[in-house]
Order: sequence, then structure tokens, then C-alpha cells
Amino acid sequence: MLKPVKILLVEDVESDAYLIERQFKKGNLEYTFEVVNNKSDFLESLNSRTPHIILSDYYLSDINGLEALSLLRKINKNIPFIIVTGALDEEIAVKCIKAGADDYLTKEKLTRLVSAVSIALEKRNAVIEKEKAQIKTEQIAKELQLLIQKVNSPIIIIDNENKIIEWNTAAENLTGRKKTEVLNTELIPLCFKNNKDEIEQIISKTKNGTNVLNAEIRINTKSGDKRILINTNEHKDVDNISSGVVIIGQDITEIAIYRSILEEKVEERTKDLKKALEKEKDLVELKSRFVSMASHEFRTPLAAIGFASGFLKKYYDKIDKKTTLGKLDKIDNQIQHMTELLDDVLTMGKTESGITVKKEEIEFNTFIQQLFEEVLAVTKNTHNINAKFSDKQLMVSSDKILLRKIFLNLLVNAVKFSPDKNQIQFEALKKDDTLICNVIDFGIGIPENECEDIFEPFHRAKNTETIQGTGLGLPIVKDSAEALGGSIKVKSTAGKETCFTVQLPVK
Repeated sequence: MLKPVKILLVEDVESDAYLIERQFKKGNLEYTFEVVNNKSDFLESLNSRTPHIILSDYYLSDINGLEALSLLRKINKNIPFIIVTGALDEEIAVKCIKAGADDYLTKEKLTRLVSAVSIALEKRNAVIEKEKAQIKTEQIAKELQLLIQKVNSPIIIIDNENKIIEWNTAAENLTGRKKTEVLNTELIPLCFKNNKDEIEQIISKTKNGTNVLNAEIRINTKSGDKRILINTNEHKDVDNISSGVVIIGQDITEIAIYRSILEEKVEERTKDLKKALEKEKDLVELKSRFVSMASHEFRTPLAAIGFASGFLKKYYDKIDKKTTLGKLDKIDNQIQHMTELLDDVLTMGKTESGITVKKEEIEFNTFIQQLFEEVLAVTKNTHNINAKFSDKQLMVSSDKILLRKIFLNLLVNAVKFSPDKNQIQFEALKKDDTLICNVIDFGIGIPENECEDIFEPFHRAKNTETIQGTGLGLPIVKDSAEALGGSIKVKSTAGKETCFTVQLPVK
């Protein structure tokens, strides 16, 4: 609200003017007060001082309230006007309100005067702001209309019935159709008859509030089909209510033709090169991993063999038979370890050319129990294996050699990578024609960001650097499972537990 509020009172009774001003003194309103008592002074005040609000008695010596209101509206329609009279005359009150008075009060009930003034001022301010907004909206609309017509991109606006309501000069140039030809015509039969479903989907999506960006589509023109790139926006009226769709296009016919030719040439020339580069990249990476693994894993057993051999050479005539046999056993163990490493490498080589599968009927519980004994013997009985089977007898049809590779690797790894624990868990469940097995350990776990890489040849997790291994066990497990038509997944929490889940078809 304006401060201070300039109040003009048209009143010829001094005591009434005093009572009226007294109400403003009592009220919470910052104001200035001017009193006039005739037509001449009233007009002079309107022209020179422009009050914010006018209060007027109805009966004065040379003018009445309706006349004052009429004079005001001829000069300034936005100044609020309130009748404050001595007696209530409903007929006069109705006339005044119809003539444009904002309120009608009696001098006997002035308690709501300040409130009536505040309401009238707020109401009139709202009207002024609305008029300003309307003028601004109309101005923007004219500017937008001019912009739409002059912009180089084709702009088409349709209503909710898909009829054309705007068609700029660029749209005329693109299609060869004048604006006067297309207004109030349905857009789709006119311009998109060959790809009706595609444009209907774009328009529907836009009407539902999702703008479409850079959609490539064919448009029918008088000179034939052309390719355009379109963006769409929901069209709204002055009350912000959806009233259609705005389509902004860009002619890309020549670009599309050139792009198509270029893509064919590029695809043709790079297809073989891409395959060669990918293969070369894989080979280089595998070679690097193999060299790294070999240099690490073969150095230790070779060093142990060399030490034992050197000891025997130096002290062969001084040591007893038991010590000699111990050194020879150590050499045999290290040779066996190196043989196993080479077998893993050879196995990986075979998977590249395909694995031969020979299925037979296997009683799985007995098979896996025997494997448990072998694992415990190899790992020197450092752990217990808690086994759980869904059936007392699980008959499966599979390849025993591949099953051995899968579960021997997983069980040995479970022991190896949980050095501070003494338990691992094995679960087997046959569901329809699928065998589901979980191998669970409670050891060092696998970092989350490496779970996807552990099935790659020669890849080892960063937290396994102090534990012996080649990085070939899990790739062999994966290849063996896939050769049987199955799969393997891993779920792990670093420092807590790891669960490998193998699913195999066993019909």
C-alpha cells in the first residue's frame, strides 16, 4: 500500500469531517488528509494533487456523491471512491455501487472506515497491476508474433485438435505452402501422412508435459519429402492453460543425405580395423598380465628349488638321509606347484578354442564330499567345510572334469582367502532342472569396484598381493560354467565375506 495514503474528503460539515479523520488517527494507517466542501475545490484537488482515495458525503450544497463520482471517473478511473453519508438509503446505495463506488458507509457506523479504505486501495492496486500485466502481455505477444514470422527456423503451432493456428514464413519456404492455405487445417494429414504414428507420439508426449528435443522426422512438402529436426514445446494461453503444441524445425535434408553416405563409408572402412585393434588390445593386455604373473609366481618356486639343490650339492657328504629326502620333497613340491601353474595356463589356452563337454550321470553329493576331502588335504585341514544339501541324493547330468575345475578352484580359494578363519560354507540346491551352489567364505573379501574384473585372466584384487595366486582360477571357473551352459556370480563385502553362486543346467 502507498505511504502515506493521500485521502481527499468531500464534506461540508466540519464536525463530521473531524469524526471521520478521528477514525484514521485511531487506526493503524499512515495518511495525509485534505477536506473540500464544494465542486470547484474538488476538481482543483483532483487535477493538482491526485489523491489516492476519495471519501464523499452524498448530500452537499452544490454537488452530490453520484455527481462527484461521475466527475472522478471522467478524469481518473483508478482512484477508489467511498460514499460516507448521514443516513442509510438502500436505493441510493445501490445506485452508487452500480455507478462504480467502492463502498457505502453511514456516519453512524464509522468503525469499519479504515478497513474499508484499506480494502478499496488494495482492490484498486490489484486492478492497476492487472491492467499493467495485460498491456505487457499484449506487447510481448506482438513482439513474439513478429519474431515468429521473421525467424529462419520453421515454426508451426497447432491447437488441441491438431489444427494449424500459426505458420511462419520459414514454414512456408520449407513446405511451399502459404499460411493462408494451411490455417485451421489438420497438420498430420497435410505434412506427415507417411509417418503418422511417429508424429502423433511426439505430439501426445508434448501435450502430456514432456518436450521433445532433436527428433528427426520426414515432412511432406510440395516438392517431395524432406528431413527435418524438430523440437516441441507445450503451447499455453494467457491463463497458462495448455492449448496445443509449438513445433520448431530445422531442414537437414542435405545433411542427412551426406551423413548417410559418410556413415556407410566410415563403417565399411573401420569395421575390420576395429576388430583387429580390439583383438590386438586383448592380446597385449593378456601378455602383460601373463608376464607379470609368471615373473612373480615362478620366481618363488625356482628360488626354493635352487636353494635346496645348492644345499644338497654343498653338504651331500655331510647330511643324513632324512635331511636329503626332506630337501628332495621340497624340490618335488615346488615342481608340482609350477606344473599346476602351467596346467592353468594351458587350460586357459584351450578355452579360447572351445571346451569339449562330455556329460554323464553323477551323484552330486558323493562327488562333492570327495572333493571336500581333497581340498582339506591340500590345505592341511586348516578349515572345516559346513555343507548343506537340499536333497539327500542329487542326481545330475554334467561333465565331471568341468565340475571338478569349478568347485575345486572355488573351495581352495575360499580357504586361501580366509586365512584368519576356520570355517567355509557350501550350499547345494536343485530347483527344477537347475543346480544352484553357493561357496561362502568369511575372509578378506573383494573390493566392490573390482568384483566385475576378477573373472578376467591374470587379474588379481589389490588386497591379495600377499597371497599366492595366478589370477587364472576364476577365469577357468567362469569358462567351465559357461561351457556347461551355466553362469557364476559373486557378491562380496570387503573384510567380511564372499559368496560365489554357480548355476548349472543338469537335465
